[in-house]
Amino acid sequence: MGFRMHRKDENHDEVAAAYKAKGYKVKSTTMVGEGFPDLVVVHPSFPPGFVRLVEVKNGDGKLKKTQEAFQAKGWPVDVVRSAEDIP
Repeated sequence: MGFRMHRKDENHDEVAAAYKAKGYKVKSTTMVGEGFPDLVVVHPSFPPGFVRLVEVKNGDGKLKKTQEAFQAKGWPVDVVRSAEDIP
């Protein structure tokens, strides 16, 4: 299997910036592939070692089959479409 560039949704940077503005630390993970979510976030209020996995989607964008399969394995993933979806 060859290397494939993974694209970010158009609102990826906007959503990442909104998390940061709310005090989260944010790591973009779009390059991981295989259905892994776009962001890993942590907040000072989280218990030690606790992170959230975030899939960024535009508007009514749907999850890809690899993303659905990742979640079906029991991985909890938040789907975020805008800053309003961030707790």
